[in-house]
Amino acid sequence: MAKHKINPETLKDFRTRAGLSQQGLAEFSRVSKKTIARIESGTSSVNTNTLTRLAKALNIKPEKLSNPSGFEENLLFGYRTEKLTLPENLLLALDMVERCYGISPDRQLRLAPLFTALMIEGSLAWRKRKLDATEDAFEKLSENFKDRNPNFEEGKMHIENVLRREEDSIKQRDFFGKTINLDDLGWDEFMLNEWDWPHYSINTSDKKNHCDPFQQYLKYLAGKLDEDIIQIHEGDSENLFAIFGLEWIDYTINSSELEDITGGDFLAQKSLQWGCTTLKDIPENLLEKEASAERISWLRNQIPQEKREGFVKSLGIMLADLQNNQQHSEGTK
Repeated sequence: MAKHKINPETLKDFRTRAGLSQQGLAEFSRVSKKTIARIESGTSSVNTNTLTRLAKALNIKPEKLSNPSGFEENLLFGYRTEKLTLPENLLLALDMVERCYGISPDRQLRLAPLFTALMIEGSLAWRKRKLDATEDAFEKLSENFKDRNPNFEEGKMHIENVLRREEDSIKQRDFFGKTINLDDLGWDEFMLNEWDWPHYSINTSDKKNHCDPFQQYLKYLAGKLDEDIIQIHEGDSENLFAIFGLEWIDYTINSSELEDITGGDFLAQKSLQWGCTTLKDIPENLLEKEASAERISWLRNQIPQEKREGFVKSLGIMLADLQNNQQHSEGTK
């Protein structure tokens, strides 16, 4: 079989422009990561089958891989480089998904638009089923109470208003429920409990809160699982994202394994969350159960000293302020 020489820098450039790691390219091309690493180090020729698979995965002609690197002439069709600012937990979540299911971060990001659309449409269908069931139940209830409660018509107007708001929200594909403001509708905690709308996430002490039916749908799905691999956490109206009006779904993936890896140490977990290191970077000998203390120390030391000291100092100030506030609150009782 014919042998072909691939320009190492050209392959690496095309791969990085496509946003692929060596592992990601290996998965898309069905060429082993070991072979790709050898090619990029300049120590390997390849057969026609390997050359074709790599070119197909990168959406280029095979002969392009033999040419010197230069993207002014060699355009990478089908790919576009985007600069993304990722929240600290996302990189760790990508690693945990790869650890649990063997799906590389590259492939997860490629699937993200499809998964997002499926989840949103699923949440809207779930709300529509709940809306239909609520309307049926309310119609039956109306027949029983309309002649027995003098305030029934006023309450009925409120309920019908909420039902129509929910219907309009679903039609607009308003999956975060931004158009539904329960405070404007005159609902209170009693009425919410009375009519049982569990997909609303309301903090009645904060009237600025809107409902978040999408987060409730994700919690509903996670609750259906037999194992506690995925945890969707209740939204906190006091967190930074809520203050600035940004949507944020707080979740953890395989938290028990993450707890084992970091030993529950706060800074060890922050080291992974901040991207100071990754799960793959942890030395093999430190992954043994007996090496827990050494592993935690190693993870902590991956955080730059200045950042680590600054964070510890900030945390100490926050804890001191919290303690002072608690003492002040107890003193005024």
